[in-house]
Amino acid sequence: MDERISEELRVKLHELARVQEAYPGDLNDEHERWALYLVAIRQGLGIPQLFDLLPLEPELDMASSAVVNLVERVAPEERRAWLSRIPQEAREYPEGRVAELETVDAILSGDLPASHVAGNLDSWSNWLQLRITDYVEDPTVLEILAEHGRTKRIRRQAAAGL
Repeated sequence: MDERISEELRVKLHELARVQEAYPGDLNDEHERWALYLVAIRQGLGIPQLFDLLPLEPELDMASSAVVNLVERVAPEERRAWLSRIPQEAREYPEGRVAELETVDAILSGDLPASHVAGNLDSWSNWLQLRITDYVEDPTVLEILAEHGRTKRIRRQAAAGL
């Protein structure tokens, strides 16, 4: 979609590009804006500027995608602040991702016992199950996933973690 962006967003995007030492390109083009967002997300260049400009992004799917990518990379206590940067109607998927990350955090901290993992595995997404196999070292949890994970990949990855 090639739409005009607000002057306020344009100014903030130029600042983001300056911090990244990048050419901003045609900022009316969401692909050009996304390229700047990805540099901030993946390389951490311009995170404060992205935080500041995200509420102005007219493409709600793109704003939502930026938040989904960011909440995986920021400290747990910062996740909800990123959610607040996008309109309520664009939050459903990012809120789900934050909830999944909080589940992983709870398993890692021991606040969520293995019995809870076994009882909820069917309702958990493939992404969450894979994320658990990536980060959790609890052998009981990994055994559950190795035996009952939704996909062969999840089961194989959990078994390898054992």
